[in-house]
Order: sequence, then C-alpha cells, then structure tokens
Amino acid sequence: MSFDCVAIQADSEIWKERDLILPLIAHILVDNSYMHYVVIYKTKGNVLWIADPANGKNRKTIEAFQKEWTGILLLPMPRETYIPIKEKVAGLSSFLPIIWKQKGLVFHIVLASIFITFFGIGSSYYFQGILDFFIPNQARSTLNIISIGLIAVYLFRVLFEYSRSYLLIILGQ
Repeated sequence: MSFDCVAIQADSEIWKERDLILPLIAHILVDNSYMHYVVIYKTKGNVLWIADPANGKNRKTIEAFQKEWTGILLLPMPRETYIPIKEKVAGLSSFLPIIWKQKGLVFHIVLASIFITFFGIGSSYYFQGILDFFIPNQARSTLNIISIGLIAVYLFRVLFEYSRSYLLIILGQ
C-alpha cells in the first residue's frame, strides 16, 4: 500500500504538537467496552475533527475525546514509492454515451412508462366515475361496458409493465 504505520502510546499533550502528521488513527473505547477506531483529520486549538465510520464526521473537544481514547495512535506515513492517485468520480455525463448507444431501448422504456402512468390515472378516473355517476344513477349496462374496457386496459398495463421490466433487464446487462 506504500504506507508505513507506526503505533504509539501518547497522552493529551500530543494534540499540542505543531508537527503532528494528520490524518491519524486513534483507538477508542465506546461506552467503556467496545473497541473502535476513528480518524483524526484536523486539530484546531482545543477541538479535534473526527471521522468515525459509525457516526460520520463530527468535532469533539480534547477533554471529551480523552474520556474514550485509550492513548493509542496509529500514524500512517507514505513511503517514497507512494504515488497519489486521484480517482475520477463517474457522473451523469459518463453514462450519456452508454444511454445514447441504447437510445431505441431507452425510448421504448420511457414510452412504456408513460402508458403505464396514463393507465393508472385513467383507472382513477374510472373509479371516480363509478362512485359519482354510475352507482347513484344505477346505469348498470354502461357500467358493465366500461368495466370490460377497464379489464382490457389492465391487461394492456400488465403487458406494458412486463415489457418495460424486460427492457430494463436488457439495458442493465
């Protein structure tokens, strides 16, 4: 890994050192029973900036930190062979060429999603019509015809959902 790591036993005076190499790893006892490690990445006056894998980033005074710190520090130091590498974080622009190659597939997925949405909205209006118009007016024959139409719409919705899921699986490969 191109790092050497020195383990030392220290006391609270170490935080006053001007040439203290940061970040460093501190061993602590959580609730006086669970061993845990945190990263100290900045010190300023009487405050330590701490990155904890369990709790995220926070700040503590040296006095508060002393209550859980065991006094053990791990000081990682880069070797001469260490070469820093800055990793490029993939953003939306890195996915655009992939999406562009599959534009027909993406178009069909979006189209199926639009139809599924319209079927959902249409069925809401259907139930509103049943409750507001057909049941109070006892229009059974019209209700039967519209219900058969709704069953057909639901069948199409199932087909579109299946098609969309299938296309998403293909796109995900």
